[in-house]
Amino acid sequence: MTIKSVGVVGIGTIGGAIAGHLLKGGYRVTVHDVKRELVEDLSQRGAQRARSAKEVAANSELTLVIVIDDAQVKEVCLGPEGVLEGAQSDAVVAVCSTVQPSTCHAVSAAARVRRVHVLDTPMLRGVAAAVEGKLLLMVGGDPEVLDRCLPVFRTFASDVCHLGDLGSGQVGKIVNNLILWTCVVATREGLTLARSQGLDPRRLRDALLLSSADNFALREWDRVAGQPKWWDQKDLKGVLEMAEEDHTPVPVSAMVKELMKGFGLEEARKLLGG
Repeated sequence: MTIKSVGVVGIGTIGGAIAGHLLKGGYRVTVHDVKRELVEDLSQRGAQRARSAKEVAANSELTLVIVIDDAQVKEVCLGPEGVLEGAQSDAVVAVCSTVQPSTCHAVSAAARVRRVHVLDTPMLRGVAAAVEGKLLLMVGGDPEVLDRCLPVFRTFASDVCHLGDLGSGQVGKIVNNLILWTCVVATREGLTLARSQGLDPRRLRDALLLSSADNFALREWDRVAGQPKWWDQKDLKGVLEMAEEDHTPVPVSAMVKELMKGFGLEEARKLLGG
């Protein structure tokens, strides 16, 4: 069955960009956010306003949940005015937020009672990619349900990777972010050492980009270091919580979490002389 109506719960910078792509793609779009001005802007572009997540889902064959954390996902999906209270049988809920796999399983357990499908579809590449419609989605869940949703996802994502069962997308996203922040810490330490030895970090960086040390953090230094300071701590907290659940040792992750505290754009610019 072809999906024609899509809901978006949470229309901040990324959610708003996604809703815009959906409108351009010809979908009937219903949106909800606690910030009314964001809803108003999209309504003027053709989206239908909803007073709650429940109302969004009641008008949507596919609902995208794009909120901040586990608590918000549970609230907007499982609450009395939540998505599952409004979702119709055979509808799909895509959890686009970066959360614990256990949160996705909790949503899915409640959804099965209502014959509603759940995918976890965390998004990678950030705001610029959302604006350009070139996000990467890491997806966990039923491949047949994903196939139904692919045309929708293609309006705002250039790459969609199915990693396995429900929760797999979240694992992939959290592992990606662990590696990212580890590279940030290693890059900072390496360039600081180089500067202490009299090298120009900017000149060395140009050489490293041609070497085996090349990595995303090194290439996009200001962009990565300029992320909101809660971002890296949220990601790394998620790594440690996931590892604790199945008793997997991740000693580097704990160290990286501590080393990232207090690090930001100003320090990054000073390091490279910007």
